[in-house]
Amino acid sequence: MKTQKYVLFDAANTLIHKPTLWIKYIDVLHEHGIKVSLETLKKNHKLLSEVIKFPDVTSREFYHQFNAEIIYSLGAIPTKTVLESIFESCKYLPWETFPDTQYLEQLKCPIGVASNFNTSLRDLLAKLFPNLTFNHIFISEEER
Repeated sequence: MKTQKYVLFDAANTLIHKPTLWIKYIDVLHEHGIKVSLETLKKNHKLLSEVIKFPDVTSREFYHQFNAEIIYSLGAIPTKTVLESIFESCKYLPWETFPDTQYLEQLKCPIGVASNFNTSLRDLLAKLFPNLTFNHIFISEEER
């Protein structure tokens, strides 16, 4: 029996990202007197992202809690003003593909996406990857 290869990707921070997020986030922290390096912010954000369960549909409240945990991890106390400033500065930043995703078209096997993104993911992937076919797109909001 021949085994067929299939690659299943996550979407956010694997195929797509918001490159301006870090600058916006750190600018807000610095404006509120929280001094941290970009490297430390990225590391703490990544670690927290791996241990916190993201809901199928995120909300202002979710991001306030998430960002409060990041700020605590930086040794600072999150205030409502800082949390709201981060949310407002970062909520509608554009998604972009990672540079290395240009090589996906060279894969010789079917590819798909499994993500806890919302249902807008299909349209976003079609827009950002117009020449790529994802054989399956599994979205937690749809799959429940």
